[in-house]
Amino acid sequence: MSSNLELPMSGGDGANSYSKNSRYQDEAINLVKEMIIEAIAKKFDITSLSFSSSTIQIADLGCSVGPNTFKAMKSIVEAIKWKYHSKNLTTDMPEFQLFFNDHASNDFNTLFTTLPPDRQYFAAGVPGSFYGRLFPKSSIHLMYSSFALHWLSKVPEELLDNGSLAWNKGKIHYTSASKEIANVYATQFAKDMDTFFNARADEIIVGGMMILIILGLADGVHYSQDPRRPFFDAFNQSLLDMVKLGMINEDEVDSFNLPLYITTSPKEMTKLVERNGCFSIERMEDEATNVVKEMIKEAIAKKFDVPSLSFSSNTIRIADLGCSVGPNTFNAMKNILEAIEWKYHSKNLTTEMPEFQLFFNDHASNDFNTLFTTLPADSRGMMILIMPGLANGVQCSQDPCCPFFMLSTNLLDMVKLGMINEDEVESFNLPLYTASAKEMTKLMERNGCFSIERMEVRLEMRGKSAACAGERSARAGMDAARAGLR
Repeated sequence: MSSNLELPMSGGDGANSYSKNSRYQDEAINLVKEMIIEAIAKKFDITSLSFSSSTIQIADLGCSVGPNTFKAMKSIVEAIKWKYHSKNLTTDMPEFQLFFNDHASNDFNTLFTTLPPDRQYFAAGVPGSFYGRLFPKSSIHLMYSSFALHWLSKVPEELLDNGSLAWNKGKIHYTSASKEIANVYATQFAKDMDTFFNARADEIIVGGMMILIILGLADGVHYSQDPRRPFFDAFNQSLLDMVKLGMINEDEVDSFNLPLYITTSPKEMTKLVERNGCFSIERMEDEATNVVKEMIKEAIAKKFDVPSLSFSSNTIRIADLGCSVGPNTFNAMKNILEAIEWKYHSKNLTTEMPEFQLFFNDHASNDFNTLFTTLPADSRGMMILIMPGLANGVQCSQDPCCPFFMLSTNLLDMVKLGMINEDEVESFNLPLYTASAKEMTKLMERNGCFSIERMEVRLEMRGKSAACAGERSARAGMDAARAGLR
């Protein structure tokens, strides 16, 4: 692929056009509409801007062919007008000049022939890549870009170099590739964003605003867990099948990489903005997560019968079915717990807040080790430990259920019989330890991560049962010793 990319959306208004296949983008714009209106209401300096110019200039970078750009621009213009009226300014309402930007090969004909007839702004097209300057210095009041910045300015060269660790052989994207390949994509995205921010810093007037809607993932979600990955995998497999059928050759697949970086996170974007230094972040949200969170909170507030449940049990049990390995399940469970706690407090109940027991369910082959080792540090959970140990003050040599002396004697007997040599016995040590209650308390307090709610030492093995247990332990120990010494 050429390093100078120009990949406009499909033009026209046919069945395969962008205008007929951009429902996802349309829904996302609807989701963030209120957030944009709120941001303009709180942060857009309409007072200063209206006195400095009789025209407010707005640009949509990566506009494509509509109709999504028209809906977004209408919301922005109406929000600015509302703020202007709310300030009771005596000057006339400024006029609006909107610039629709995309690659020169974009279908601007369709864009301009479908402009809304009742629009309240003057329209102009600005061809060119937004990874460079597009406007004169200090000329734009508000910059907007939606679902465009995930397109990289070029395919990273390392992906095409068969001598590089990032050679993406047989793959067309990074969501199912190695960390080295994902890092190359991330590096190119960082370079592109720095170029983008520098250009916009020259073009936006002091006190202006920039609104960006970007594809990404929540903090902590690995790029391989991107929900769009199955699409790329299917696309990749289709190309490989075409190779098998002789329709294309393998080199063509090896040289094809989608220039899309779709897994940036709020944390990553914050670092890029701060490192560039041209802008400050006034507000950033994972909108999809927020929408679901509000839905959960609303459902619990309306339907979850906290009073009855809190009187019937001091523990509320919650299950996540198909939890996988996190962190999505942790975020979801946190939202649910916070919603239940909020409702409990809102009812002014006199009983104590119930405790929560969460059950994480998935297939038996699920990676539960990763799940539990990544549990949030602030989890208000419980840990139950059952351990062999000794009462306080009892020496380890006085352990009544200890078969180790018998095991040691048996091993020495095996040396005498020539079954094993002495060096093998001397190099063999059982990694077992019996702590006392006092010792465990000191260890817990020194660690500081947990508090002990209850600790008991149970000494119920006596007489014959203890002897039988000791014999069984000795036999098991002998088997282990033989295996270890061999």
